[in-house]
Amino acid sequence: MKSLIAALLMCLSASCDIAGGGGSNQEAPNTVKRNESTTIKLELSTQGSVKGRYRDVVCNYRLVGADQYQQLRVEPVAKDKTHEVYEFTIPPAGKTGEIEYYFDLKLDGHPSRLNGMKKIKVVDA
Repeated sequence: MKSLIAALLMCLSASCDIAGGGGSNQEAPNTVKRNESTTIKLELSTQGSVKGRYRDVVCNYRLVGADQYQQLRVEPVAKDKTHEVYEFTIPPAGKTGEIEYYFDLKLDGHPSRLNGMKKIKVVDA
């Protein structure tokens, strides 16, 4: 009987709209042609409602070896109750090399950094 009650409570708590931790997925191309822009997608999710929980979402990027990172800020392009999707378009690089990037954001006011999942190779056309 105890195990039945515990299982029911687990099912009920899983269906409630409660605040919880967040998650992320990234999409980035392997390569981009020199002098062409490229887009990186970042999908953020939460347990429960995502509305207003992510703030100050920024993509920082640079060509490997450059002194400073550049920043891109955008609003989410798509969202549902538990997800937001951001599309960051990196302007064309004038030379070959690799683009490295990372994201800064706040979830429920707590700063967080997400490393880029890979470097994007900039190749000649």
